[in-house]
Amino acid sequence: ERYRLPLIPVLLIFSAAGLHEFLRSPAKLDRGTLAAVLLFVIANSHFGAAGASNPAQEEMRLGEAYFDGARFEEAAARFRTATQMTPRSPEAWGRLGGALSAAGKPAEAIQAWQEAADKGSHDPLVWFNLGTAHLGQDRPAEAARALEESVRLDESRVEAWVNLALSRGALGNRDGALSALDRALALDPGNPAALLEAGRWSVAAGDRAGARAAWEKALVRAPKSADVRLTLCL
Repeated sequence: ERYRLPLIPVLLIFSAAGLHEFLRSPAKLDRGTLAAVLLFVIANSHFGAAGASNPAQEEMRLGEAYFDGARFEEAAARFRTATQMTPRSPEAWGRLGGALSAAGKPAEAIQAWQEAADKGSHDPLVWFNLGTAHLGQDRPAEAARALEESVRLDESRVEAWVNLALSRGALGNRDGALSALDRALALDPGNPAALLEAGRWSVAAGDRAGARAAWEKALVRAPKSADVRLTLCL
């Protein structure tokens, strides 16, 4: 089952009308902003602590109910109790991370997601959340490690490849960044975030025509994006 991430109150690339869409409108694209926004994609994944057959499951169920009611502090308290009852459960730690992030506590959220990872989580979303949060905190090395594990577990998440490209790029790993962008664009050829970043690498290589072609393609997907239009004016 999937971990939901909170609706972190940061606008990212291409946020338009509604919390269920990401990749629409920000002020100015940057790696930190993109990382923060790409977290929104997990917000709609549903986690169910089915059947409260024991106290820990009951705490998980109550935490989920509080989370659904946007009572994130109370949700975090319930999930934290669940981790105390089942300290080796990566699922409980992952849900705690989501609630803490929703409550505006990114540092604590990272700690919880790291606990889930350290306890052997095989959920690619745990690693995606952890890596994306590290990227948003300007820790690209930690982000790259977590995101590499995320795509190893699940190669189909476009956002994970895009964030991995951003992490590698921030570390100066051009070939690694371009390889990740290629994977993202193979999955979604019109992905605006991937196209914008690919265009920036083209500019760095002196290929302004290639960059403009990538950005114009991004504009087709996101015609109202101020960021894409601004980039095209560069």
